[in-house]
Amino acid sequence: MVATKFEPSDNWLPPGYTVPPGLERALIESGLPAGHWNIAALAGLTQMDEAQIRQTLAERSNKVRNLDEVLADEQALDNAPYVPYNLLTQHSIPDKSIADCVEALIGAYLVSCGPHATLLFMSWLGLDVLPQNCTAETLANFGVMLYGTLEPPLVVPDAGMQLDELLSGYDAFEARINYRFRDRAYLLQAFTHASYHYNRLTDCYQRLEFLGDAVLDYLITRHLYDDPQRHSPGTLTDLRSALVNNTFFASLAVKYDFHRYFKNVSPGLFAVIQRFVEMKRQNNGLGYHEEYYLEEEECEEAEEVEVPKALGDIFESVAGAIFLDSNMSLDTVWQVYYAMMKPEIGVGAVPRSSCPPSSISFSQG
Repeated sequence: MVATKFEPSDNWLPPGYTVPPGLERALIESGLPAGHWNIAALAGLTQMDEAQIRQTLAERSNKVRNLDEVLADEQALDNAPYVPYNLLTQHSIPDKSIADCVEALIGAYLVSCGPHATLLFMSWLGLDVLPQNCTAETLANFGVMLYGTLEPPLVVPDAGMQLDELLSGYDAFEARINYRFRDRAYLLQAFTHASYHYNRLTDCYQRLEFLGDAVLDYLITRHLYDDPQRHSPGTLTDLRSALVNNTFFASLAVKYDFHRYFKNVSPGLFAVIQRFVEMKRQNNGLGYHEEYYLEEEECEEAEEVEVPKALGDIFESVAGAIFLDSNMSLDTVWQVYYAMMKPEIGVGAVPRSSCPPSSISFSQG
């Protein structure tokens, strides 16, 4: 890893030159502050043996310690008493830089070799992402090996009639998103709020929302990274923040009528959603770039103060439901969701932050 800025006067060792034997250890043991490692000022250094180098550095270290003014300047410039490595032949790397490098290697494997090879590489790094007996030949079924088969979403067996009754009219939604669920219990779970006590067949949408959030985050990140425009790292971060957030997801949920199929028995939540839907109709567009706020006294729950979080949640929970229903196929999820997102994230239509952090100023009240 190359983690230091190139400074010829401080950390460059010209070709054909070497550091005198014993100098590195002598610098460390002398306790001489790094700010005074001006090796060029040590006359005749190349002609000294190791003992003479130690003696010279010890004298210089004592001289530095006796100068109060130098020590004050040193404290202001360099709080560390000394650097335990040679600036010419070694450099210090922060933990975050090492972590970033490991993440970059994982990303390189993902882009170049695909997800299966990436999982093998992560396993080689020591990350517990695969079973111990997993090999390249059995990797295709690693999900079954690691987690077993997926449990059915129905908690009540043989409830086909009740399921059909609860999902009456949902064929129109499946046609709208152009995906037909093989196990429609996932669809019911994705639209069931915790307050909807009439559904005793499945759990509420929260677990699917957790899964769908991760799936959409990865898929959108992959799409932005593969964009032919080759966005800079900062732009990638800004674009992902603009596309993976509750306001954008809630707006898309309203555009594609997710709210019409949302099962809840919460008058407060219903009122907030209706107000947001009406606001969207008045704007006559997606309006993902706008922030919508409600007065806090109008809602009992803090999460309902802004754009209804539940709308963004069901947008994510449906993604999680499709992921599980399609036997964990990321391509299937992206095929469905890209069709909904394409008008908003196409070329020239990607939402950007209207107020970059660099342009924000704060004043004291």
